[in-house]
Amino acid sequence: MASIDEGEKRKNALKMGEIISVVCVLLVFVSIMAVFVAEQYHIHSVYSEAEKLISEERFLEAEETLKRIADSDYKDTAALLLLCDAHRDYAAGNLVGAYYAMKDAHFEHQSSEALISIQSFKQILRREYVQYSEELSARRAREYEERIRNGVPYVGMSESRIGDTSLGKPSDKVRHNDQVKNGEQLLANLYDFYDGKNRIFTARCINGVVTEIWDYRDDPVKPYAPGNGHTLSTGPSVDGFLNPEDFYDWYRDDFVDYSDAEEYYYAHGGT
Repeated sequence: MASIDEGEKRKNALKMGEIISVVCVLLVFVSIMAVFVAEQYHIHSVYSEAEKLISEERFLEAEETLKRIADSDYKDTAALLLLCDAHRDYAAGNLVGAYYAMKDAHFEHQSSEALISIQSFKQILRREYVQYSEELSARRAREYEERIRNGVPYVGMSESRIGDTSLGKPSDKVRHNDQVKNGEQLLANLYDFYDGKNRIFTARCINGVVTEIWDYRDDPVKPYAPGNGHTLSTGPSVDGFLNPEDFYDWYRDDFVDYSDAEEYYYAHGGT
């Protein structure tokens, strides 16, 4: 009988241990659920408070409230933050910032009344942004034309406008040389501008764009003549050179620049 009683006691003890384990698990689960429910209720309360502040157009307070929500994916939290930013930018005169903030904002959990207000704001931003863009494009076009008309050729200018600057039309004699870039041989066009017989400006163009300029207006390059710079008797000989580039590389120190050397080269029988 004693052995039977001991066996029953062990069985009862095991059952009690199992019951205690289950109860502990349940208590842990209930605690976790309680924390989760409390957290969700807190997030919902904060979110609702932010929506109310937005409806009252208190956007700074609404933004600070929304930032208390750790999960930006909760409902429309991220989009509402963009909405608050957009309203504050718009009020501060930053139309572009407001437009692009709302352009990326998508709302899926707003009431019909709230959506109407949001869409109305988007339409205002879109209309004003289009008008702003058109005015900006027109102003930039005017500034570009003024820079062309009142200035001189500059790096980055289109080759097609080379004759529209304050210097007038370049010489009809367009010079050429080559440039190797990234293993590709490119043909360059060199345009010379003159004041009388003196060259005052040169623009070099590659692929339809001005890539280099030489401004001689303060010190014009005078045409070659005996006694002016090099002379027929003392100047460098072009004999033995196949092109002006090689000639210039050899006598670089004797000339103002490549254009000066090239002009000299052809004036003295170079081919």
